[in-house]
Amino acid sequence: MNNSNSSHKPRLQWNAGGWFGSTLGSIVWLAYAATTAFSQHVTSAALLLGLFVGPLCLSLFLWQQRHSTPILRAFTIMLTVNFLAVAAGFYILYHYQVRGFLSVGQFPTQVFIILPILYVVILWRFRTLSKPNANVA
Repeated sequence: MNNSNSSHKPRLQWNAGGWFGSTLGSIVWLAYAATTAFSQHVTSAALLLGLFVGPLCLSLFLWQQRHSTPILRAFTIMLTVNFLAVAAGFYILYHYQVRGFLSVGQFPTQVFIILPILYVVILWRFRTLSKPNANVA
């Protein structure tokens, strides 16, 4: 059977569940952190809330532009923004010493080691999936 047409289609496609699920899955903890931090530091709560709302608004904007924006470009943008929001969120929790998230005085070094590695691996994997003849198990 000749599947020449299907072999040239990119494997990545716009999908509402995958798009919003991955966005919310990576940043929803920032909203929870903001509500917890509100009683301790209003400034940290506002910053954390902004780090939640910003990527969420960008995700909605890119979703609206999905007919004119390639999925890989949109995914790369969202992955970068979510990565920066998560890193900034951990820094804010540390800087303001928000109780209930980090031990006081303990900087989450492992997060800043693991996040860039995950960023590169995920981006590489999705670039591989977007190639027309990608053979993925």
